[in-house]
Amino acid sequence: MLLPLLYFIGWLTVQPLRLINSKIPQEDLALFGTILTFVYFCLIIPHWVKVRWKARRPWAALGFFKLSKNYFLVIFWRGLSWALLLISAIGISVWVGSWGVWIGDLKLDIFINAIALGIGVGLAEELIFRGWLLEEMNLIFGFRWGIFIQAAIFSLSHTPFSFGVIGALSVSFGLFLLGIVLAIRKRLDGGSLISCISLHGGLVGIWFLLNEGLISLLPNTPSLLFGPGGLTPNPIGGLIAIVALLWTIWFHRTAFAIAREPWRGARNASSNGATP
Repeated sequence: MLLPLLYFIGWLTVQPLRLINSKIPQEDLALFGTILTFVYFCLIIPHWVKVRWKARRPWAALGFFKLSKNYFLVIFWRGLSWALLLISAIGISVWVGSWGVWIGDLKLDIFINAIALGIGVGLAEELIFRGWLLEEMNLIFGFRWGIFIQAAIFSLSHTPFSFGVIGALSVSFGLFLLGIVLAIRKRLDGGSLISCISLHGGLVGIWFLLNEGLISLLPNTPSLLFGPGGLTPNPIGGLIAIVALLWTIWFHRTAFAIAREPWRGARNASSNGATP
């Protein structure tokens, strides 16, 4: 109930703004309330981690511990590379199927918005879902089920019901797989959130950049492949993204086994001569 409670407090905080200016758009109020919710979360979570997790360094326990400059750059680029690879699978499919045209109209404000969106969404959501929620689920349910439960909550919290039943289900399943991929990424990096942030933020920012000025999808673009949403689809719900995410999980199947069964998986990896 922590996040719903904080979200409710954030919503209450912005309501007086309606009295000051009744013309403020509902979308702006909702965004401001969401930002305040995240601020409240950042204020309360260090104490939560100290008390509940018995951690003396809460931010390190959440995935923000000191790294060397070189290693920071390595794992940041690693996450961003996976984002580029996954987006490339969609971009190549658009080109091969002639379902889009290249516009190449890259404006400075769109580029800045893409970076801000990638950093903002990547940082906030990875802190909440992989930094805090994943460890909470591991604490409550154990490693075996924690990775799936956090992915399910991550998926349900983003379900776009405006896409209809089929569209909502396809996007939810894609988000569920993405939640598993990000959890595996965190385990591969020894608990650091850096590559999770760059992977998640890269997916959001790069797709925004493509969709807002670099390519234009045609009306005959199949939603089955590229996700629901018409000319501005959510690709995470498309067959291409789902297959790419399943392949990513299979590619990291040893890490996935370790995430589910940390002791057994570590023994198997060691016996097979695996390296981190």
